[in-house]
Amino acid sequence: MRIALTLLLLVLATAVAQAAAPKPAREMKKAIDAFEGSWTIEEEYPESAGAAGKGRGTEIWTAGPGNMSLIYDYASDTPRGRVTAHAVLWWDARAKTFRELWCTSSAPACTLSPAIIRWDGDDLVFTETFERNGKRVASREVWSGIAKDAHTMTISQGPTASTLKPWLISHATRTK
Repeated sequence: MRIALTLLLLVLATAVAQAAAPKPAREMKKAIDAFEGSWTIEEEYPESAGAAGKGRGTEIWTAGPGNMSLIYDYASDTPRGRVTAHAVLWWDARAKTFRELWCTSSAPACTLSPAIIRWDGDDLVFTETFERNGKRVASREVWSGIAKDAHTMTISQGPTASTLKPWLISHATRTK
């Protein structure tokens, strides 16, 4: 009788724990399915970037605990030198946008990105404005052409959303 009762309690506890576990949002699942893995990147920095040239590096995307976040690690040799970054992306259901913690070797501290980050069809789009050298900058980052083995990320920037010019174009190819 004790064994049966113990087994019943164990089954009930497991069922309650599984029922209470949060499920990743559809938007988060789509991001994990699109990006999880290792990638090589070939970057183009147009004249409008201020340091025209090419870059080469890697991206590694890993699903976070419970598939509730996506962890991004970036390293590239750019025209400005070696740049590394680490980010954590998660879906904020209340705000209906992804949130991102962004840490990079080109800034003194990590920041919680103010960007609005949403799926626009099959593209993941980041839009924001920020200050650089005392001037307002509008920025639009689009992850497009997302396929099993490739994607492209284009960052366009300018003084206003209507005057954006390409700042970085990154072509990624899956390695794992």
